Amino acid sequence: MTYFNLSDVKVIPVFHKKSYPMISAATLKNTSLSRNSCLVFSLITFLVLQFSKPVFSQQDAYHDWILDQLETEYGLTGGNWAFGDNEDAPMSTAYASSGVDKDWIEIEEMPFTKGFRLTTTTRPENYWDHSLQFGTENAISKDDVLLLIFWVRGISGERGKGFVRHSYELGGSPYTRSFSKKQISTEEWQQWMIPFSVAVDMPSSWYKLHLGDQIQVTEIGGVALINYGDQYTVEELPKSSFDLDYEGRESGAAWRAEAEQRIETHRKADIQLLVVDANDQPVPDAEIEIRMLRHAFGFGTAVLVPERLEHQFALSQEELNTYYNTFENLDGGGNAFNWAVIADELRWSTWEDPYWPGNGQQHTINFFNWLKERNTQVRGHVLVWPRFDRLPPDIEENQNDAEYIRQRINNHIQSIVGHPQFKGRMVDWNVINEAAHETDLENVFGDIDEYAEWFKTAHQADPSAKLYINEYNILSNSGMDMNTQKRFTEIVESIDANGGDVDGLGFEGHVSYPLAPPELVYEIIDEYAALGNGKEISISEYDAKDVEEFMGGEYMRDLLTIAFSHPAVKSFMMWGYWEKIHWLDDSPMFRDDWSLKPSGAQFIDLVYNQWWTKEEGMTNANGEMQSRGFLGDYEVKITKNGTTSTAGFSLDKNSDVFKIVFSPTGMINHGEDGIFLEQNYPNPFYRQTQIAFTLKKTETVQLTVYNLYGKQVAVLVDEPLSHGEHKIKFDAKGLPAGIYMYKLNTKSGHFTKTMMLAR
Repeated sequence: MTYFNLSDVKVIPVFHKKSYPMISAATLKNTSLSRNSCLVFSLITFLVLQFSKPVFSQQDAYHDWILDQLETEYGLTGGNWAFGDNEDAPMSTAYASSGVDKDWIEIEEMPFTKGFRLTTTTRPENYWDHSLQFGTENAISKDDVLLLIFWVRGISGERGKGFVRHSYELGGSPYTRSFSKKQISTEEWQQWMIPFSVAVDMPSSWYKLHLGDQIQVTEIGGVALINYGDQYTVEELPKSSFDLDYEGRESGAAWRAEAEQRIETHRKADIQLLVVDANDQPVPDAEIEIRMLRHAFGFGTAVLVPERLEHQFALSQEELNTYYNTFENLDGGGNAFNWAVIADELRWSTWEDPYWPGNGQQHTINFFNWLKERNTQVRGHVLVWPRFDRLPPDIEENQNDAEYIRQRINNHIQSIVGHPQFKGRMVDWNVINEAAHETDLENVFGDIDEYAEWFKTAHQADPSAKLYINEYNILSNSGMDMNTQKRFTEIVESIDANGGDVDGLGFEGHVSYPLAPPELVYEIIDEYAALGNGKEISISEYDAKDVEEFMGGEYMRDLLTIAFSHPAVKSFMMWGYWEKIHWLDDSPMFRDDWSLKPSGAQFIDLVYNQWWTKEEGMTNANGEMQSRGFLGDYEVKITKNGTTSTAGFSLDKNSDVFKIVFSPTGMINHGEDGIFLEQNYPNPFYRQTQIAFTLKKTETVQLTVYNLYGKQVAVLVDEPLSHGEHKIKFDAKGLPAGIYMYKLNTKSGHFTKTMMLAR
């Protein structure tokens, strides 16, 4: 007689109900057992299964449902429950911090039946101070692969929707995180699956739900955690993608038509041309071509000086040439960024560093002038970054001497803002950077009242420059970071209340998933634009980190559109345009090989195609032509009887009729007596330019300069001059940037040309 050895029976400790060991009839038939032995074997098998049943007996219908889902939809089996195999297990370990009201709720018509309603009525200093955590005492090993499953929905929130953060952490110091994720919680239940690899050995661990970004009501249920060990890789497990899209992306979203109407209202104006001849008579039936040269709105980028590119990135001369040529010719058609910010060299610590990279201030000035020669508006970044490691080293060394630091800041602002190369030529200055997060100088002075003094000093050093304060996480974190937004508002209001007069607010715009919906972005801009007597807004440092390229293109289109549609927004600045030297290796424009990314293609299409004016037409019997265009600088070409003349004008919301004198050759002849007026050089110019003309005989000459509204701004010559060539210097000190006309009047003839003053 053959006896069955109990040691040969193996009970597989796998939670899947389909994985219980089964003894088939064929197996018994082929086993040399007596009838009694078979009965004994069956009894033993039954007892073993019954004995082992407590391991599985608590697995509820919800956990059965999860296993069926994972096997059916994803082909996954195996693993161990890390939080237990029933809904009550993780719920019983859940701990809510102070500030979070936790209420049990029964769930109907869902795979799970139990959950929590979590209510926060205040916003703490740190988002993690209001949390719910689920704990496990089961040891989890480094590099184990886990799958976290939960269901969540948002009932209400300060921004209309809830915003929560998820993390998995070591259950004690140093609280090492294995993953973190942000989520806009929608009104409907969403099942989230988050696979991750464990960062360190974890004797105990926590799954945490952070609720402190805003006052909100959130519901969560169906929390489960499966440890697959090394059975699967993270990439082989399912991963929820709700956060990879954003509300309002669809082509028919209502906000799009509203934004287009605002763009038509705020970013365009009527063009009214009047073409006359040298005798001030209308020129009818002339062909008109209107070509836009540049936007009034700032479309720009951070850009690096050549010496830094050579020193830090070791770029070849060919790469340098491509970098700067692309800056000047983004689309291959000669269209360029019209605004720029020098990314590093105007920071205080860099500006005063004598070793970077040798005569650094002169390198910066040279590059600043290179930008200005190309009619580029330049932003100054940054006067004070209130964090010790972003300041000259003596600031931290003297952190206990507030008066020393006060004087150092005052002297620095006066010297750089009032620098003769920058004063009157810098469109705006970022006075303070990231003060809502960086508090080293606030601690030195004891409060934020000191910030107003920095603005006062900068205003005195250059009254023409607009003064900004810059901050991150205003649009990042899905636009839901209410703590940063509140703190930023308090700082701005304090500066204004203490006489600092903030002109503009910079929203850095370093975004990542989940992306803020366009309508929410507009809401945030609207709130900040209304502060004080009204503020300018700049999207000051845009890029999208780890956003899939297609979605990055979609978001560039929508964020750019919503920003351009708001009248308070003055510029949209990217923080770099080439991936190879981008600080996050994720440029919004060009890849390493200079191929265009979807976001770059969207930028070029909007700025130089959809929002670009090209018009053709004819003057009527009164020499008039009317059209409509985007605000900015223009060239108009006038052709009649085979001859052509060109002129320029700047279109803004206050523009009146542009009166243009038609003269096709630049010379008006009267028999043997004539004059020739040349184009000024350089043109565009940033302060001084030269105007040359030739006289055929001695006569009284008047050379005057007018703005586009016909107001005389300068008389350069008003006296008899001898025949021959004359060169007259024009100094535009004190005049605003824009298009100007210069007119030469003599008895022999009259001529007008246009020139562009840049700042």
